[in-house]
Amino acid sequence: MDKKLTSNVLIIGATGLVGSELLQQCCKDVTIGEVHVLTRSEIKFSNRKLIIHKFDFEDFDSLSSIFSKIDIVFCCIGTTMKKAGSKEAFRRVDFEIPVTIAKIAKTSGVDRFIAISSVGADANTSNFYLKTKGEMEAEILKLNFLKVALLRPSFLTGKRNEFRIGEKIALFFMFLFQFLFFGRLAKYKPIEASVVANAMLKISSSATNTKVYESNEIQWIGN
Repeated sequence: MDKKLTSNVLIIGATGLVGSELLQQCCKDVTIGEVHVLTRSEIKFSNRKLIIHKFDFEDFDSLSSIFSKIDIVFCCIGTTMKKAGSKEAFRRVDFEIPVTIAKIAKTSGVDRFIAISSVGADANTSNFYLKTKGEMEAEILKLNFLKVALLRPSFLTGKRNEFRIGEKIALFFMFLFQFLFFGRLAKYKPIEASVVANAMLKISSSATNTKVYESNEIQWIGN
């Protein structure tokens, strides 16, 4: 495959709901050459394009040689307060890791950085979850990539590896009353992880350089 006609990508969070969908889509996309993945977990997927880098998300100085080969970084990493166990652990995953990865990517010459955030992200809110997401967005925007896209999906649907009862209940009621999600509320409508992944791919090659995408716009692009 002619490398001049393709882009090498790096996916962070490839075992998650959106990341796993994106991994498969990248491997199928003819415009993508190598698909690099940073992960501490096992990837139960194989493809001739796939290159897996086992990483504990501690020794970031060791990543420069990997990033020198990358054209696009897709950051899909994220957790929940329950799974993280504390505010400090949550912020480590949803703020410190994405921002550190973005800084390394920038200094390594990566042109495009595409990251998943959250609907309602706001650095000025009192809600810890949304504030963390908003601060992550703000720090990444400061790096002035040639192209940066921050996606704010609403409640994600798809096949997860874990069962979340609270999320199941919330999604049930959201689907029940989804006819109410129009106008200003359109961005809160549940969205399929595969749609978000497809939107990330399309956005990575679009003409727009810097933008924050709300969930209803992600839905439109991903479809």
